[in-house]
Amino acid sequence: MKEIDVNNWERLKNYEWFSNFSDSTYGMNVKMDVTKLVKHVKEKKESFFIDLLFIVLNGLNSVDEMRIRLVNNKPVIYDDINPAFTVSHMFVDSYPLATVFNNIQDLLNRVNEVLK
Repeated sequence: MKEIDVNNWERLKNYEWFSNFSDSTYGMNVKMDVTKLVKHVKEKKESFFIDLLFIVLNGLNSVDEMRIRLVNNKPVIYDDINPAFTVSHMFVDSYPLATVFNNIQDLLNRVNEVLK
């Protein structure tokens, strides 16, 4: 994690604009051809959801702006992020659905062990 020097930051105007929002979140919809992924998960007997999540999170981590967060009201850029997501009971111990905050690679390994 590294603090961003806002005085020399090319995204300062964006930061100032969004910092005035009470809840500055974003969302997106994309069309994806998942034909190869479907074939892969069927051959490997892996979870489509978890593999897709892994691909999306790797994509998010490849974009600097997606790894920016506020820490003590100052923008910082993380080396990588591991957002929260919801998974079914077969991947967590005690609830039908659970929000998971752990590392996606750890979860991917655990899911693939369950599916073997």
